[in-house]
This record gives sequence, structure tokens and C-alpha cells, in this order.
Amino acid sequence: MTSQASTRLRWAVDTLSPAPDDRLLEVGCGHGVAVTLVSQRLDTGTVIGIDRSEKMIAAATRRNRSHVDNDTAFLLRTEFPDTGLEPEFDTIFAAHVNVFWKRPVTALAEVRRLLRPGGRLYLFWQAPSWEPGFDKRGFAEPIAATLREHGLIDDEIIIGPPGDSDDSFCITAAAK
Repeated sequence: MTSQASTRLRWAVDTLSPAPDDRLLEVGCGHGVAVTLVSQRLDTGTVIGIDRSEKMIAAATRRNRSHVDNDTAFLLRTEFPDTGLEPEFDTIFAAHVNVFWKRPVTALAEVRRLLRPGGRLYLFWQAPSWEPGFDKRGFAEPIAATLREHGLIDDEIIIGPPGDSDDSFCITAAAK
């Protein structure tokens, strides 16, 4: 099913570079395309995709049936940051999800709780197509500052690959 994955999601998973035994959490998994791409790279690791929409979780579960059946992928309908999940994730990631900015103090506290020490948060975005020359770094800098203010460290802004027609970028930071 990877044929339906966009260039930006393939780049996002390449950027995550999950190890075969990693534990990952995707916030706002939608149809589960990234869950599929991540699951294909795991051996003993797991990826949990969460979404607040029952419809999206049903679609993601259908898409990832083989990964769910072999306990590589788990899909849950839940709200972030009120997940009730156990901590110790190596990676938390989200693509085009602004849940972190509605209640940043609560959301980033949950990120810190869920990430193991040294684990990383990755936030992926795509520059708006209606805004030529969009300043990705200018957009990302205040977000990186917010991550630092809320206890994350080693932040980095990653611009998508050269020639990326999707104009993708990522902000990442680590748990202490």
C-alpha cells in the first residue's frame, strides 16, 4: 500500500529513520499512511497511531490490517493530550496537526511524559501553496522556541529535500 504515500510522507518517515525496535506514536494518524510506512521498517518495534476521529481510525485499521494482526501497529481513537498511554516512546510525530498549539502547556507536558529520555518529537508541515516564498524558517523558529520553553532540548529545523514540490519542513526536539 505504499504506492499511495505522498512524497512528503515518505520524506517524513525517512527523516524519522525508525530503528527496527523503536516505539513510535503518531498523533493525528488519519488514514494511517505514515503508520504503514513506519510499520514496514519495524521488527520488534511498534507504532501507535491515534486520531480523534472514529472514521479515520477505522480507515487506518483497514489499511494496516496485516501490521495490526502482527502487533507492529496499534490504532486508537483518543484525544491528544488525554491519551492514557504508557510512557517510553522513542519518537512522537505529527504531520499537519495543530493540536500542540490549542493547549500547548498540557500537550507538551504530555509529550515530555510519553517520551523516554533522549526521545524525539517531530512536527511536520507543508508550506501553504497559496503563499509563494513562504518563510519556513520564520514560521518554524517560534515553534522551536515554544518547544524549548516547555522543556524540550536540541531543537532543529529540517527543510525538505531539494526539489521537494510539497515544500515540506520539520521541527524536531528531544526530551531531557
